Amino acid sequence: MMVIHDRSCRFRREVIISYRNAIDLLTVAARAASMRGVSLAEIEEILERDYRTAQRVIRALGQCFPELEKVKDDESDKARWKLPYKSVAPLLAPTPEEMAALSLEHNPTG
Repeated sequence: MMVIHDRSCRFRREVIISYRNAIDLLTVAARAASMRGVSLAEIEEILERDYRTAQRVIRALGQCFPELEKVKDDESDKARWKLPYKSVAPLLAPTPEEMAALSLEHNPTG
């Protein structure tokens, strides 16, 4: 289980979710931050889950990222969801502390 704090998921309380669900949510968030965004069918394919689960993921994504935008795809006429990249970048890029820990792990003598 993982605890997601205010900083990453803009909840006023802590939310406990499984590690797999957290990874799934970050995976979809990263895809939603791409130029095209993400569709329910793509979420089904990426996560290897069913349509209803894809809907739940979108709802959870909207709770974590209020700036999630639903748009209509011009080509397929289906819904897509987009996030500004700046919304997910802090979650996907390592912090200076994490980089320092990695460097110490690879070079323990300093």
